Amino acid sequence: MTRYLFWRILQIIPVLFIISFIVFFLVYVAGDPVSLMLPEDATEEDRQVLREALGWINRLSFSTETTCGACYKETSGRLTTTVAMP
Repeated sequence: MTRYLFWRILQIIPVLFIISFIVFFLVYVAGDPVSLMLPEDATEEDRQVLREALGWINRLSFSTETTCGACYKETSGRLTTTVAMP
C-alpha cells in the first residue's frame, strides 16, 4: 500500500507541473483583459477608465487589503468598512 501511495504521489508532480504550465500559457496568450473588452480604437484613457471601474488600478494595494481582511477608512466623519474580495 505504501508503494502504491508513493507511486501515485510521484505521478502527481509532473501532472501539476504540466497543468500549471498550460494555465500560465493560456493566461499569457489571452493578454490584457481590458484590451479584450474594449474595441481596438479605444484610447489609453478609455482603458484607464475601465480599469478604475473594475477596480484593477493598484494591484499592490489590493493585495495588502486582502491580507488584512477588512480595512477601515474614514469617509466624511463616519467609519466605513471595506472588505476586499478577490
